[in-house]
Amino acid sequence: MCLYRDLRPSAYSTPRPLIIGFDTYSDEVGETILPDGTVTTNRSELALVLDGNSAELLVTESYDLFGIWHDRWNYIQNEAQLYHSIPTDGAPWVPVRWLSNRRHASDDGTYAFPETIDPIGLLQVVEGTDFLSSKDAVAIGDGVVRIRIPWTLLQFTDPAQSIVMDDDRSTPERELTVSEGIRLVISQGDGLVISDRQTWDPWNVPPKTSEREKAGVPIIQKHLIEAGGDREMRLRVIYHVPPKITFDWFGGGRLEHARTLNGPWNAVGTGAPSDFIISSSDLRFFRARR
Repeated sequence: MCLYRDLRPSAYSTPRPLIIGFDTYSDEVGETILPDGTVTTNRSELALVLDGNSAELLVTESYDLFGIWHDRWNYIQNEAQLYHSIPTDGAPWVPVRWLSNRRHASDDGTYAFPETIDPIGLLQVVEGTDFLSSKDAVAIGDGVVRIRIPWTLLQFTDPAQSIVMDDDRSTPERELTVSEGIRLVISQGDGLVISDRQTWDPWNVPPKTSEREKAGVPIIQKHLIEAGGDREMRLRVIYHVPPKITFDWFGGGRLEHARTLNGPWNAVGTGAPSDFIISSSDLRFFRARR
């Protein structure tokens, strides 16, 4: 997604934030007032606030999914969180956050563990006309704002079929609905631009991608080489559904040991020849002396 907007400092006496509202449901639900107070005739579920070199994604209070997984234990006490969009005019905007772990204690009550909250809506900004890493969400340069936001943060559960979250907290099931497309509402100062609603054809096969070596590969490769030894280890990360990772150890040109682990997983430890931890998001394939 590319957004073109004049951001030259000389255009304004003082810098003003750029607000981008995302209408991801339909015309009937969402918030009409953007986080900067701009009143619109359109309704948005989410809003991106760009202010200098910072970018934060906000969501309407009713559509805030913070803690939705943990709510099976009635953990979330904010009754305004409905987990679906409703029509509002002046309701609060809240930061997009994920609750990784709820507050809890050990079985014997000896230890207490706080909540683990991921401020996932604080997005990474880079200066320039293109993204420098897979973590960059906003690129600003030469009067152009380029934005890319994962479907998950826009709360699409199945973008291939244009399906968004539309849950009802009063039921044990997970309700969904089909989006009518995405419309952008862009505000800066006194300016207001509203796009047409963008739709897309459903797909069953993911778009074609290009394989590339990620930044984490040489880091782990370096440590494996420094560990020494005369064994060669080959690691293959195969992206299937679910993801699969295979470790092969070679000695004297022959395969001595192979181990395959099926996903989904984030980190694994192996037992031979010594323990180490890797992440499936950092590696695709490398070869090193072990």
